[in-house]
Amino acid sequence: MKKMKTIKQVANELNISTQAIYYKINKSMKEKLQDSVIKLHGQAFIDENGCNLIKESLQPLQILSNDMPNEIADDIKSSTNIIVEDSEKKSLNEQIIYLRNQNQLLQDELIKEREHNREQSDKVISLAEQLAELNRNNQVLLRQAQEQNTLHLPQQFEVAPSDEETSTEEKKQSFFKRLFKKSNNT
Repeated sequence: MKKMKTIKQVANELNISTQAIYYKINKSMKEKLQDSVIKLHGQAFIDENGCNLIKESLQPLQILSNDMPNEIADDIKSSTNIIVEDSEKKSLNEQIIYLRNQNQLLQDELIKEREHNREQSDKVISLAEQLAELNRNNQVLLRQAQEQNTLHLPQQFEVAPSDEETSTEEKKQSFFKRLFKKSNNT
């Protein structure tokens, strides 16, 4: 019986992510690994041969850049002595193009997000300035209202005489009334 390993075990052993292993199983090395991968109870297992194939594919590869001069590519190819199949070159080139496009999309998104943040920042600053102006106006209005209240206080609130004062006034009036009545009578 073949010795089988889980995707996680292989990833840990090769020091790469489980996603990289799944990518090789499902896309870049699908045909090569077809006989080396077994799924049991929803979990994928790879035999020793499959592990070796994945490990070999991780060795330094020829740098696949269309911008690279041929002499540099030849130097790299001769120094590493790695033969890369055309289908794998194509797959890696497609990955590079895809990643470059993704990088460009993310950079464009970042630029838009920064512009949006600047706009929001400007709005917040404008609102803060408006709030400060409203607070200043509010303070002025409060001072004016307080000044009006202090100026009108004596007119608005007349102090009513107490019961003692009214009875004293009545007594005084009655005294004067009596006095004048007496003087009118005489």
